[in-house]
Amino acid sequence: PVWRLWMLAQATPLVSICQGRAEPPVDGSALRFTAWRVEGSHMVARIATYRFTGDGQDLGKRAEAGILPILKAQPGFKSYAVAIGEGKVFSSSAWDSRDEAERSSAAVASWVADNMSEITLDGDVHYADVAFSTALAVSTA
Repeated sequence: PVWRLWMLAQATPLVSICQGRAEPPVDGSALRFTAWRVEGSHMVARIATYRFTGDGQDLGKRAEAGILPILKAQPGFKSYAVAIGEGKVFSSSAWDSRDEAERSSAAVASWVADNMSEITLDGDVHYADVAFSTALAVSTA
């Protein structure tokens, strides 16, 4: 069966982080957003931790300007998030399949090598099924 999730948002940017369709407000108050998921479908997360030196805020801006457009152009892309603190970068992206997630790494590798020499992978890259996500409208139900 298909389930539906209704969200109310005062700002349009919410639409950019969710999959689904936006509907114009009927009463002019709030944007109504419909997201859906078919039972049995799933997403795969790519999660990595990096060490870095320098300005974390600048690094985040460059990742958003450089890496995000590359990832968005890849088949199966769903989302990308970066958290920065304590000398580390935590990167998480969601994909339709593990194969697409793995290919995304190759797609950004040369850009990162050319533009982010101050970061190094800290451990391994991990791939896992997304159990649930409020941002992606994925549920265990």
